[in-house]
Amino acid sequence: EKGRHETIVTMIRNPSWRVVSAKYHDCHRITGPDTRDPLADTKRCEDLSILEWSNLSFVRNCQVKMLLGLYCASDVPPEDLSLERARQNLHDLDYFGITEYWRQSIQLLHCQFGGDMRSSELENIHEGLYFHEAIDPPILEAIKATDELDWQLYEYAVDLMGRRLACLQCDT
Repeated sequence: EKGRHETIVTMIRNPSWRVVSAKYHDCHRITGPDTRDPLADTKRCEDLSILEWSNLSFVRNCQVKMLLGLYCASDVPPEDLSLERARQNLHDLDYFGITEYWRQSIQLLHCQFGGDMRSSELENIHEGLYFHEAIDPPILEAIKATDELDWQLYEYAVDLMGRRLACLQCDT
């Protein structure tokens, strides 16, 4: 339809926890037409440590890849990804939230689109089982080092969300 606008939204999350989640959620088996089974020539995902998993090239920089229109599991070298374009695409979305800033994300959603915030929107109804396992902070830091572009995007998203909340004068 002429003049029709679709609202585009997304959620960003801590990249290290995204990597952990991908491993524990069917080992990132969701692929697209430009990908093959990324583990076809390696050992089984279940046999990999979380650090071995995070070092696989197709695991890294998922959020940047998706904001560039690629599949998360696309095996694209970091030097072929445009962080600036991913940031611009995030900026241009109608709305984005951040998982670790859930309350602020819901407040921003209502500030932008209206409606009253309900307590049910603040409940965690899908906490992953892996959160109950101890992931040592040094391991999370090691994962962070393998996912540099996603971390830069995440830091940009946190800053941008804060600026939007302030600009719209949303209650935080």
